[in-house]
Amino acid sequence: MSTIQVGGQLQPGTVDTPLDARARVDTVSAVAEIPLPFIGMTFFVKETGKLYVVKSLKSRQIGPVVTENAAIDEYEELPRTWEELPDKPEIFPPEDHAHTTGEITGLDEALAEAGARPATIALPVPRDADNENVTLVVDFSTTGEFIEEPVNYTRVKMSDSYEKMRVFCNDSWEPCPGPSLGIPYQQSTVEFTLDQELFPGYVSGNKYYARFCWVDASGNASDWQGFSFRTDVAIVAPVIPEEDDTLTIADNASVSGAITLDYLNGEVQNLTLTADATLSRDSIANVPFGRALIATVSLSGHTLTVNATGTYTATGNKTYIVTAINFGELNIIVTETV
Repeated sequence: MSTIQVGGQLQPGTVDTPLDARARVDTVSAVAEIPLPFIGMTFFVKETGKLYVVKSLKSRQIGPVVTENAAIDEYEELPRTWEELPDKPEIFPPEDHAHTTGEITGLDEALAEAGARPATIALPVPRDADNENVTLVVDFSTTGEFIEEPVNYTRVKMSDSYEKMRVFCNDSWEPCPGPSLGIPYQQSTVEFTLDQELFPGYVSGNKYYARFCWVDASGNASDWQGFSFRTDVAIVAPVIPEEDDTLTIADNASVSGAITLDYLNGEVQNLTLTADATLSRDSIANVPFGRALIATVSLSGHTLTVNATGTYTATGNKTYIVTAINFGELNIIVTETV
């Protein structure tokens, strides 16, 4: 079949004249007379006011010769309204839907070939109100559900996997020091990168759901916080104003006998003995973890006996500094001033 090319546009010279004479007929009966039709051809019937498309062809006798595929066999009306559309969705616009990467053929393989990088999870370390150490628990799920019976999620615990974690401290990242974090790591950030040991079956680039909480040394857990991810995640803790570091100083006090000290009365306490006195570790209260209570004691000729892991006795007219420091166990330091 030869092809005729034209160098410009074609335009009929009369009004209401189709460029292709086959594109419009007056009546349905005239459809059979459309010359040299082709499958996929559209035509308009003035009698019905509708547009049709040719679906199949048949032979036609032209003079003494029968020519194959020379006449329209089957044709159908083109839909004009939403109701007439075939195979349309029941709801329009279609409802939202979601698929896992495993349900999309070849996506997991494509991600692997593209070298999808394992996700790094960075989470804020809270400050414990009682200054206890805290440990991290993170659960991972493919569905967003965390079912206990049977368990359908993977749990990562700092107590088991701290060697795979790092914590930001002293202006740099360093290995997690142990199964829990205390001062000075609280209010910092801990991070770890997922792998098959931490999360068996983990696929880089897949979408997962997670929740995490912190548990203190007494077993008290924080509320769960949740997030979803495909790549790296960084949960930022709210900025907490720095505490006022101004020392609270108690009024001078005259004491004798068994001395009791309470951190809530002041971080610095000035005492003058009016008679012999004793101070024991059990009589010092409410010193927070990582903090110290400082007491200056003027003997005024009397004797001060301090009972801790051992016994220390001070006599004379000197002034001593007694420091009680809490690092999980209360330690007492007695220093003579000069």
